[in-house]
Amino acid sequence: MKEIERKILITCRQYESICFQLKDLYPSSFLEQTNYYYDSTSYMLFKQNETLRVREQKGKLEAQYKFNKRYVNYERNCDEVSWSVVSLPSTLSAALLGKYNEKYEKSKEIFSILGTLTTERKNFYINNLIFSLDKNFYLGYIDCELEIEGVTEENISFVNAICAELGLENIKPSNKKGKYTRFLSRYFDIQDHYKLQFPLRPKEKL
Repeated sequence: MKEIERKILITCRQYESICFQLKDLYPSSFLEQTNYYYDSTSYMLFKQNETLRVREQKGKLEAQYKFNKRYVNYERNCDEVSWSVVSLPSTLSAALLGKYNEKYEKSKEIFSILGTLTTERKNFYINNLIFSLDKNFYLGYIDCELEIEGVTEENISFVNAICAELGLENIKPSNKKGKYTRFLSRYFDIQDHYKLQFPLRPKEKL
C-alpha cells in the first residue's frame, strides 16, 4: 500500500484551536491507539529511515512496516505493509521483513520493543481528505500534530487553502519528523541524561 500524507507539528494550544474551528463544520470521529516501536540494538531501522511497529487499536493488534520513504514538496510518500498478530511479540525478526524488502531476506537481525507512543486522534473528513489531529503521549512527554491524508496534485491548492484558514500557512510541514523519529529523539535524550546522572564507574584494578 502506498501512503501519501502531510504532517505539521503544532502546539497544544493550536490543537485546541483547530478542534474548535472544525468540530461543527465537518463529520468527525475519535480513536485511541498505541504504537509499540521495534528496532535493533544498533537502531538499524531508524538509520535506514524505516519504521517497524505493532499498533494496538480497539483491542486488536497489527504489525506495520514502513519503508521506501520519499519526500516530494510537502508530502511524504512511502510503502507500508501490515499483518495481524494474535499477541504482542517481545521481538520481531528481520526475516519477516524479507517478504517485503529483499535486503532482509537473509538477515538474522532481531528487533526488540523500545517503548510505546499512545495517540488520541480526532479525524475530520473534508471532501476526500482526512485531517487527523493527534495528541501523542510518550516517555513522559506530550506533543501534537496535524496529519493530512489523501493529498494529491489535484487537491493541493484546496489543502493549502484549508491550512491557511486554520492559521497554519506559515508553518512548514514536518514530514521528516514522524512519530518514531520524535520518539527516538526523546528516548536518546533520556539515555544521555541517565548516563550523566549515573556514570559508569571505572573498573577497579586487581
